[in-house]
Amino acid sequence: RRRRRRHSPRGGTTARFLGVDTATSGAAWIGRYGSRGYVVFGRVGDDEDRTANVTRLPGFVRRVSALAWTAKPAHVLAWNATTDDARALARPPDEQQRDPTATVAARITSSKQASFTVDVVVDADALGTTTGRRLAYNVSLYCVDFAREGIAQNVRVTKLSSRGDHLEVLEDLVVLRSFENGAYLTYEVGCDDARPDALCGSLRFRVFEMYDAVSEPFGFPPKPVLSGIFFD
Repeated sequence: RRRRRRHSPRGGTTARFLGVDTATSGAAWIGRYGSRGYVVFGRVGDDEDRTANVTRLPGFVRRVSALAWTAKPAHVLAWNATTDDARALARPPDEQQRDPTATVAARITSSKQASFTVDVVVDADALGTTTGRRLAYNVSLYCVDFAREGIAQNVRVTKLSSRGDHLEVLEDLVVLRSFENGAYLTYEVGCDDARPDALCGSLRFRVFEMYDAVSEPFGFPPKPVLSGIFFD
């Protein structure tokens, strides 16, 4: 796993990649991730319209939205709606009251495109301030190649812009390979008051496939995946 040079933002939203955790299983996230909120993706059967995402957002997060490259909602697909495989995400505490051992192996993906985006829209005023700066928060993405397809994917972080123009890169490519057992990618996100705006502290993750001409000579690599988002 490697990442390229980080771009230095000129104010507004800041993001810093903290690292990859491959030691914590999907079933063990409670108590380690999501202390302030989470989104655990899930599906009900094979109906694309019957999503069973479990969402508890922090007070400073207005919304989390996942979109395919075509600007349509990203697909939520299930490997196993319920499984005892430790790589699958444990259902959140409220869900565990019904079945404390249940886990869900699902992911968002872009079925016909090479990438999808996840927008985290923040209320900067709700973050609070310390020594003249907005308080930071951590956001972690949990990705797992559950079907062992040999997925390789990149993650890039950009600012969100209300004008729809070029999005400034905050944290350049994080390359994720060989994550059959699951991996958490954690970022520290903040808001620099040097150039405040309505979307300060908000950001976009773009997750996209890696093409390998050697292993995928016909140009059809496995699609990128994301199973959960956690706030701390």
